[in-house]
Amino acid sequence: MVNKSTEQLQKQLRDAEKQFRSNNNANERVALANYIGNLYRALICMGRSDISFNKNKVFGGKKNYSKFVKHINSYSDKLIKNYIDNKEFHKDYFYEIIPDVEEFNCMMKHTKNKEKYFSENEFIDILFQFMRSINQDELFDKLYKNGNVYSSRIGNDIGNDGFTIYNPLNGQIDLFVKNLKYNLHDMNILVHEVGHAYDLSTLSGDIHEYNNYFYLSLYGEVMSRLFERLFLDFLKKKNIASDSVINKQIDYNLLNHDFLLQAFILSLLEDDFILEDKYLNCDSNQIVDMIGSYFIDKKFIKNYIEGIISFDLSEIYNYAYGDIISLFLFDEVNKYGFDNEMIEYFLRNRCELFSEDFLRECGFGPGNYVKLYKKVNKHLIK
Repeated sequence: MVNKSTEQLQKQLRDAEKQFRSNNNANERVALANYIGNLYRALICMGRSDISFNKNKVFGGKKNYSKFVKHINSYSDKLIKNYIDNKEFHKDYFYEIIPDVEEFNCMMKHTKNKEKYFSENEFIDILFQFMRSINQDELFDKLYKNGNVYSSRIGNDIGNDGFTIYNPLNGQIDLFVKNLKYNLHDMNILVHEVGHAYDLSTLSGDIHEYNNYFYLSLYGEVMSRLFERLFLDFLKKKNIASDSVINKQIDYNLLNHDFLLQAFILSLLEDDFILEDKYLNCDSNQIVDMIGSYFIDKKFIKNYIEGIISFDLSEIYNYAYGDIISLFLFDEVNKYGFDNEMIEYFLRNRCELFSEDFLRECGFGPGNYVKLYKKVNKHLIK
């Protein structure tokens, strides 16, 4: 059932902090510290304003905290180096995709309609029907019945109405939806978070692999986006809330375009702007001066940059490639079912640093993406 209590989370926090203090394995301490931080944020989101993260208490002093930060920075350095090494590939890849996607999106129909609400029983029944259709009803049943689905008071970040936390040492998973209501919007958010739960539940249990996945991988949003795609397609085929589903699919595509465009903008920046984090604090005019030649309307791109909530490189690229790869996997599921070779191959490689060879050997090229994008979304054309 939907959980609004913090009792379980508080116990998980006490257990995790105790385990952290008695653990001498550096990689496990990094993973546990991340989980503990997420638990504190989750409790705050649940309305516990009396709880705050005390790094000295958790880490046992400033020296230990400094060691943790140094370890995290080593991951960050690897990610940024890999990004710089592949920046030209990213630029060319998104440059080839975006114009065709924008042209297609301009032809999509968008009708005004109110948010679709369901009864509690309808809400849960539809979710179980969908999960059963992809053989994930057992996972959802476990999360739902064990009180691991939470309705939080606030979101984890601006514009983020859902999040998932995971204990990599014991596999504990908790899902959060901001002010969960029995409507299509929140049902879609919950499906996205169950996608994360599936993704995390299929990790091998190796802590080194988990840390690589969490800190180095650009594929952390693939399965969650895939679950969204499959869910909306399921509703369409079942003729459930048809008009609302069409609008949701259009909104989904427009949001994905934003991440593609933001990823492209980042790929145009000079290396030192990335390496020294200058893009996080620089004036929008500086960015436009650097990248303006790639755009027809400099005023538009300046306003667009100013409207970006956060230039978080890892998040933007996780969502951009999450959109792209999830579309290919969606096509594979429609052909061969959820348990197929392509998904298995992706899951075996998702913890690695980005490699263009991986995309090429899977056939995830930009031309193939555009072709598939138009095919999958043709029902959205006016």
